[in-house]
Amino acid sequence: MNRDTIFIVLVLFSIVTTFWYLKTTNTPLLSQPFFEVTNEVVVMPLSYEVMGEIAEIPLFLAIADTYPERVQGLSGQKSLPSEHGLLFLFESEGLHSIWMKDMLFPIDVLWFDQNKRVIFVYENFSPESFPTSVGSPTPSIMVLELPAGFVQKHGIKIGDSISF
Repeated sequence: MNRDTIFIVLVLFSIVTTFWYLKTTNTPLLSQPFFEVTNEVVVMPLSYEVMGEIAEIPLFLAIADTYPERVQGLSGQKSLPSEHGLLFLFESEGLHSIWMKDMLFPIDVLWFDQNKRVIFVYENFSPESFPTSVGSPTPSIMVLELPAGFVQKHGIKIGDSISF
């Protein structure tokens, strides 16, 4: 047997014995799941690591800047904490719309132009509205989803700016 064959046999032996041990001891491969499955919807945990402000109101933001993150959005999430939001960042300005697929709670939605100014507001967007989508009538480059009632509570209006 050459060295490569021995190496392959040892790797395969290690893999088989590891799985045998895990099965016989009922040890899970991961102590905590990386994601949660709810009604066949894979729910990825959101990380609110970015501090931002809208109209001088502090916000904890999760960022959705890839296509899969934007498609997932808040779908399947159980709630959106107060003073938290999901900010969708797009590569270019366009007519970006939002829908409520697999949503479990209503939200307020804000659209922003390249100057980070609010150009369109849609309040209390309900999960029951699916499959209807809503979008700004003018091109936007960012969309922010917030807990329902945030816009009214804080007096957010067209022209307010966001920073992050």
